[in-house]
Amino acid sequence: MSRIGKKPVTVPAGITPTIEGKQLTMKGPKGTLKMPLRDEISYTIEDGGISVQPANDTKRARAFWGMQRTMVQNLVTGVSEGFTKKLLISGVGYRAAAQGRNLKLQLGYSHDVNIDVPEGIEVKTPDNTTIEISGSDKQMVGQLAAEIRQWRKPEPYKGKGIKYDGEFIFRKEGRRSNDQGTFSFRQAASPQPYRAARTRRHPSAPVRASLGQAHLCPGDRRCRRHDGCFGLDAGKGRARHVRRQHRRGDFGRQARRRGCQGSGRDPGRV
Repeated sequence: MSRIGKKPVTVPAGITPTIEGKQLTMKGPKGTLKMPLRDEISYTIEDGGISVQPANDTKRARAFWGMQRTMVQNLVTGVSEGFTKKLLISGVGYRAAAQGRNLKLQLGYSHDVNIDVPEGIEVKTPDNTTIEISGSDKQMVGQLAAEIRQWRKPEPYKGKGIKYDGEFIFRKEGRRSNDQGTFSFRQAASPQPYRAARTRRHPSAPVRASLGQAHLCPGDRRCRRHDGCFGLDAGKGRARHVRRQHRRGDFGRQARRRGCQGSGRDPGRV
C-alpha cells in the first residue's frame, strides 16, 4: 500500500476540479491546468478533496498509485500558489538580463545566449546574477531552469557557472605550488635528462653511464642477458653489453696488442 497514495488531496477554497472523460481539469487564481488520467487509477472528487485509489490489484496499478496522487497535488499547488525556481550566476563577466519574453545570458562565450520564455512562465532578473523562474506548471518551470543551467554548469574548482539556489557544489582543491612543501608530481615524474660521457680509459671503450643513471632514466631498459652487463650505450641508441672487464681495462686481443696493461689507458696516448 502506498503511504502517499492513500492520503486524499486537499482542495482549498477557490479551486474547481472537474473530470471530463479521461482528463482532470483544475481551475484556480493562477490559471487552468489539465492532466490525462490513467486507466489503472480511480479518481473521485469528494467534499473538499480528491481521492486517488488503484482501480485493480495489479502491480502496474500499485506502481502508478503514489505518482498519480503527487501529480494531482501539483495541479492544486500550481493553480493556487505556483512554483518558483531560483538560479544564481557566479563568474567574472557572467550576467543575465530579462528582456520581455526573452532571456539574455552572457556566460563567457563569443556570443550572447538568447533563450525564449514559453507561455505560462515568467522570468525575472532582480540583479544581473539572479534568475527567478515562476509558473503554475511545475514541469515547465523545472525544464526551463534545467535548460538555462545546462549552458554553463558550475565547475568544482572555483564554482563558476549557473547553479540552483541552495545547491551544494562539491569543490576540489587545485594544485598548489611546490614552495609550500607539497608534493609536485611533475617534478617527481621528470628526472634529470640521461647523459652519458665517453670513457677516457681506452679510445675503443663504449659510451656508458653509471649503474644508477641507467636504472633511473625513463624509457631505458637494463640488459638482463647476463650478470656482467651493468650499463647501456646511449650513443648507439640501443642496448649494449658492457662487461666488468671493460672497467678493468681488459678489452681482449686488440687491447693487449696495443700495450694496455689493465689500467684501461693506452701507454702511447697522453
